[in-house]
Amino acid sequence: MSQEKTPAVTGFDAYREQVNINLFNDIIAFIADTTALDVVPTRRKLSAGHLWYSRSDSDSIQAQYGFRYFGELLERYEDKAGSDIRDIRAIALAMGYTKDLFTDDMFVGKQKTGFIRKITALSPGDIYLKGALYLLNRYEPIGDAIFEELTKAVYTQTKELVFAASLLDEFEQMLKYFKPQLLSLLGSERTMPVFGNIGVYAWLLRALCAYHKSKGIRGKDMGLLRALIELPVSFVKTGNKYNKALRDNGYNGCYFARKI
Repeated sequence: MSQEKTPAVTGFDAYREQVNINLFNDIIAFIADTTALDVVPTRRKLSAGHLWYSRSDSDSIQAQYGFRYFGELLERYEDKAGSDIRDIRAIALAMGYTKDLFTDDMFVGKQKTGFIRKITALSPGDIYLKGALYLLNRYEPIGDAIFEELTKAVYTQTKELVFAASLLDEFEQMLKYFKPQLLSLLGSERTMPVFGNIGVYAWLLRALCAYHKSKGIRGKDMGLLRALIELPVSFVKTGNKYNKALRDNGYNGCYFARKI
């Protein structure tokens, strides 16, 4: 599983060495095609708001590895494909985002609980597995504890902050918990380039624009976010206040004449 073909989803280079994105999408397709429950709400929510979700073909899992049901994949994936941490994160996150599709007949014995114990043991210091455990235990005491840990953490990498923010349902929540760090790690302390990560910035801008349309982005400290909103809709020319805000935060002029 760790060997990916030509990436089906582009624009997320910052996460390529962290999570097997293609596998994440393939497993969601596998779960959706093998559950007896209605998959439309889950797919609609993922399509509308997930950072790197793209609809995939479940046949790639079944044809390549012969797994008949999801619990079998959890139990035997290491025997078939090894234990690349990118794959483990992909499986765990796919589980978190599709947990509402699980039915008892998708697992035998301790397949599910055994895998969750495994990722719990691996999760210290791993934001991606922590995120998966938060999703799997949301609205439970352990989920509340992980949520507090994720929202109170001090982030030094833009990609990790954006991932943590993406676990929340609305941009209003992202601002509530991450505003100072978002302004810093999308601005002068940014550690993620635009080129190669267009999908990340597009996701962020969609969230920003939706929030701005309903609530408005106000405050002197929010100039960078207002400037980013202008990128998809206008030419941010030299002398423009948005141009200055972007340049002051490390974005150079080659971004301003194109939609990101």
